[in-house]
Amino acid sequence: MLYHFQLQATLLLRRLKLFGISPLLGIPFIAIVFFCFSNWIFLKLVAAPYLYLFIVLFLVTSFSSKKRNDFLHNCYGRSTHKFIRVIENILISLPVAFIFLFQKLWIYSIVSISIAIITGLFSFHIDRNFTIPTPFYKHPFEFILGFRKTYLAYLFVYFLGSISVYVGNFNLCIFSMLVFFFTAISYYNLIEDPYIVWSYDTTPEEFIRKKLKIALQFSLLSLLPLFGFVLVFFFESLDIFLAASFIGITYLATAILLKYAFFPNTDQLPRQLLFFVVIIFPPALLFTIPYFYKKSVQSLKFYLR
Repeated sequence: MLYHFQLQATLLLRRLKLFGISPLLGIPFIAIVFFCFSNWIFLKLVAAPYLYLFIVLFLVTSFSSKKRNDFLHNCYGRSTHKFIRVIENILISLPVAFIFLFQKLWIYSIVSISIAIITGLFSFHIDRNFTIPTPFYKHPFEFILGFRKTYLAYLFVYFLGSISVYVGNFNLCIFSMLVFFFTAISYYNLIEDPYIVWSYDTTPEEFIRKKLKIALQFSLLSLLPLFGFVLVFFFESLDIFLAASFIGITYLATAILLKYAFFPNTDQLPRQLLFFVVIIFPPALLFTIPYFYKKSVQSLKFYLR
């Protein structure tokens, strides 16, 4: 079991070096930026605790795929596999738990660790024998599969939006929008087979633009109910909602570009690390979006004309 964590640490350090980042400088820098930016978020956003709890849930579930759990189970057995998953999840949640402690939000810190432990102990994979209809059926698979796997998240988003109207809390409406964007971003963790990309009769530039266009259309469609709530009940905050929507769409576009910048590599850790850096340091978007667009085009040239 100890070898597993040593191996993961070694892989992490190698990947940092692969991106030209010195671990001795990069890890402390990321930690400092995360700490400073988190304090700023807690000063500016009332719903910050809920956002950070959702980030913990998003991160621990991204490491809980059925394929990965089956692999750990086969390698270490049931009891050791569960223990490894709990330790991994706790390590993932520790930065957020520390932020909660610094903000003197003891209960939220305990909840974040509890989320990590529960998701490590239990499997939430559900087999369904029915097909959920989706408004995205005419277009590429990300939103189709994503919607059918996370339809409860959509219900949760609209439920939060309704609650924000009932209690007159605009911040809760913003938080529900953030939940949607984190959900939509998770759709692009699935890397399709290169043959599927090869089947498109288009150029890499056109392929990327189409992906971005479809993500924009479906995001706006999904946000229509929340937009209606804001238009009717929080009209004075419409500019804030539009600005937050633009930021969310920008992060979604970044996730798409990251997906194809490393295509067809299925290893998610480099993408997740880079995306995490962009989240805690938003000005990096000015440089990362053009860079990853060019890198995506280069990666796809082998498969598209």
